[in-house]
Amino acid sequence: MLPTGGVRKAALKKVTDHNLLTDQNVLADIAENDSDPDVRQVAAEKLTDQKLLADIAQNDSDPDVRQVAAEKLTDQKVLADIAQNDSDPDVRKAAAEKVTDQNLLADIAENASDPDIRKAAAEKTGRPIALLTARGLSFEESGFMSMAHYTFKQAIEKTEEERERLPEDDKPHFFADRNRLAPYEGLIRITSGEEAFHHSEAMKARLFMEQTAGRYNKNRFSGNIPGNLRKEETEIVDSLAALYRHRDKACEEGDTTACRKLEVEIEHDRRKREEFTERLRGEYPEYAAVRYPQPLKASEVALRPGEVLIEYAVTETETIAWLIRDNRILKKIRIDKSRNYLRAVINSYRRMLSDTDRVLKPAFDPEQGNELCKLLISEFIIVPDKELALLPFETLVISYPEKIIYRSYPIGGAVFHTVPGVTYLGDRYSISYYQSASVLTQTRALGKASPGKSSWRWPILCSDRQIPA
Repeated sequence: MLPTGGVRKAALKKVTDHNLLTDQNVLADIAENDSDPDVRQVAAEKLTDQKLLADIAQNDSDPDVRQVAAEKLTDQKVLADIAQNDSDPDVRKAAAEKVTDQNLLADIAENASDPDIRKAAAEKTGRPIALLTARGLSFEESGFMSMAHYTFKQAIEKTEEERERLPEDDKPHFFADRNRLAPYEGLIRITSGEEAFHHSEAMKARLFMEQTAGRYNKNRFSGNIPGNLRKEETEIVDSLAALYRHRDKACEEGDTTACRKLEVEIEHDRRKREEFTERLRGEYPEYAAVRYPQPLKASEVALRPGEVLIEYAVTETETIAWLIRDNRILKKIRIDKSRNYLRAVINSYRRMLSDTDRVLKPAFDPEQGNELCKLLISEFIIVPDKELALLPFETLVISYPEKIIYRSYPIGGAVFHTVPGVTYLGDRYSISYYQSASVLTQTRALGKASPGKSSWRWPILCSDRQIPA
């Protein structure tokens, strides 16, 4: 007869404490297969094999056994996964305490569903922005919207300040870490009306600054302003970044007098930069629009009579759309679809449009295009966001026949397929795209040509080979 779990536990503890049993294979067999969790826990405490510990920490049915295994783990990715996904809060906490990788901690602080884990991870990053963002997300989930609003605003101020500290050449990649956009997205979710739209435009303005900085050669683009102004701009930017670094060092060393003095100098340089920027907007508006984009209110967007603008903001948990006509927000629409959901659906739709291998059985499914259309389009200038920037809205399907018939056309040695009877969004509406409402307004103010209507009658769905360039 097999001894009881208590007896087996006592015996195992005695032999392991006196190093009478050190064979890792035997301990692994007990830790994985004994029916009593207390016995498995004792065996797990003596394991050193990281692969076995990871398996136990992720798969054992008992939370105490998982926690013991997690406390002995060193694999940072496994620990981060447990910290975010284990069903038991004590196991999540034990794993989070073992994570030291700063990038993984930042990811946990942004994405963990447990607010306590987010906060603990943010505190360990030593990054005040991550901590403020985690607190803001916790307040948002708990329904304390005024506190969430205040905390997200603090996080944004710290984020802007951190960017200002950087040398000019490092700034174009600052928002490549999308976690830095989390407080902007938080404000978009919890505010309404003009304020929410303004925060959406502010977020797009930050991304626009990076996109244009990466696209234009700095020396070529700076040729749009005189050399003396470019020199003045560089001096202001570099001086402000240096002052931030000196201020941080003085504060870290406890030199409060120097810290206060540097705060005054920072404020002086910030006013100087604002005055310089206003001068650029008056004398060189195109350069200023790219280097220092200004978020607009809905009432300031340069819409023409009869035009409708749909602006999207894709956040981690949901997607927001604003319908604007006659410079008024007609409606703010919440689309209960996360960033990950949209990414998967849009990638699938794009693959379906560009599939060049399925000649005999074309890949295009009008129903999928129709579902996306109903999800994203209420009624057209479109301001997409993140994943939505990859979606060709003209191809979204308004209606399609009950019976789908594919028609094939040989053109230049390739075979193309269309679906007669399908009505696409581009058939019915004139659609233009802009990075933001601010860019639309600035483009029209500068007299730039705006995009014309696209022709999408029976678009090509796939071919049996690529058309030569």
